[in-house]
Amino acid sequence: MNWDALGAIAELISAIGVIATLFYLAIQVRANTKETRIASTGQVSQEMNQFLQHVTADKELSEFWLKALASSPSQLTELELQRAIMIMGSIVRILENAYLLHLEGRMKDSDWQGYKRFADRGMNSELFPVYWARRVGMHSSEFAHLVEQIIRDTSGVTLFHKAEHEGGT
Repeated sequence: MNWDALGAIAELISAIGVIATLFYLAIQVRANTKETRIASTGQVSQEMNQFLQHVTADKELSEFWLKALASSPSQLTELELQRAIMIMGSIVRILENAYLLHLEGRMKDSDWQGYKRFADRGMNSELFPVYWARRVGMHSSEFAHLVEQIIRDTSGVTLFHKAEHEGGT
């Protein structure tokens, strides 16, 4: 066997090695993407659970939050309104984080849709427009665009009633 033949065999083996490496890297990237999505979804879920546990663990806070959601903002004192806006802000920040992760491809569509339904319902309270008018500038333009779209899509039907008509709860 001559040197040219050995060189050709070495190049073929090298090419096969490169192709195998590329396949391996593709598999690794795909697995990493899946793990990133799982971690991102878990992070948002943990934030939401911590928030809900905080609110529900404190009877006074739970009662206040339910009152704030059920009342017209004009029925709240300025201190109560500010407190309610801060609580609403905590929820909206978690939802914004979920949305931005979704936009980056770090959260599956199906996971984001659950958070979006939660957002749709939260925007049904009379408190939300007050919150949004005061805090819209504190959110990303991407999230602000989504909120404005959700608000427009209600078409005069409250979101809770819209969900009931669509078979939701």
